[in-house]
Amino acid sequence: MTDIFETARLWLNKEQEGLNLTTCKEFQEWVNKSAKHKEAFEEEKDFRELFKTLPTNTLEEISFENQKEIRKDKFLKKILKTSFSAALFCLIFFASYFTYNYYTPSFEQTYLAVNKVKKDIKLPDSSIVSLDKNSKIEVKYFKNKRKIQIKEGKALFLVTSNKSRPFLVKTNNTIVEVLGTKFEVQKQKDKVQISVIEGKVSVKHILTNSNAQILAVLEKADSIEIDKFGKISNLKKVNEKLIASWQKDKLLFKQTKLKEVIEKFSKYLDYKVIIEDKSLKTLPISGEFSINDFDNLMKSLSIIHPIKTYKIGNTYYIKKKI
Repeated sequence: MTDIFETARLWLNKEQEGLNLTTCKEFQEWVNKSAKHKEAFEEEKDFRELFKTLPTNTLEEISFENQKEIRKDKFLKKILKTSFSAALFCLIFFASYFTYNYYTPSFEQTYLAVNKVKKDIKLPDSSIVSLDKNSKIEVKYFKNKRKIQIKEGKALFLVTSNKSRPFLVKTNNTIVEVLGTKFEVQKQKDKVQISVIEGKVSVKHILTNSNAQILAVLEKADSIEIDKFGKISNLKKVNEKLIASWQKDKLLFKQTKLKEVIEKFSKYLDYKVIIEDKSLKTLPISGEFSINDFDNLMKSLSIIHPIKTYKIGNTYYIKKKI
């Protein structure tokens, strides 16, 4: 494992010197050779990115620990008379010590919500996460960071503050970094939406394997949408009550297009919904609805707007009243 991490560091060094790893055939063959190669490279890349943002007192602590290890190394060399085998032993020992402390997670778990919302999952540091239906995250806690990977769906986070151990949420090519706050991250096919209920978060777009660009710093009631290329498609203030309303088994809408309302409801339904008249797709909808009571939404639409709704088998149809 040590050899793999050493190779990963060498490739990152070459990238910093100007090598384009994306077009480098030798690198692509190495990183795709096994899952361990790719994981080692990602961990080293994330560590370097995080190291840039570490507080001064943390850097001083790491420097002090390194000095102590150097003194230990010199002591061992004297005992073992600086032989080649002794030097190799020292190298492996200290590399293993560093790798264990910074690259081996102290906690690792995958959480999945399939048929219903999964609420108030307590993480080791007392941070809380809730998952919307059909959502999946991977959680890894290291000595120097807390790393969350959103694989699918939506997640709401209430983060316990720890300045020396940042909380990182990654999805698509976007990283959200936070010290302590409450926010929602929604992974979609070609974009990511981040909304803040409390506190402040930094949103970054991954440019290369070792560099990320800060796109925005979000505060309470800020909401942002970012495409896969790192372009901000929507940045606005929202009512925080509208953020992650699914956690309370509700969906809240304020002048939302009917097409978007149906799209948000669809993940909770076991049947299809077809809007027969295209002009109805932009119909503005406002109100609070239970995610388990789509029938009520359909009845409300028929009363408030000049439309007709009916159900045949497993399909709901929406069309204009004649």
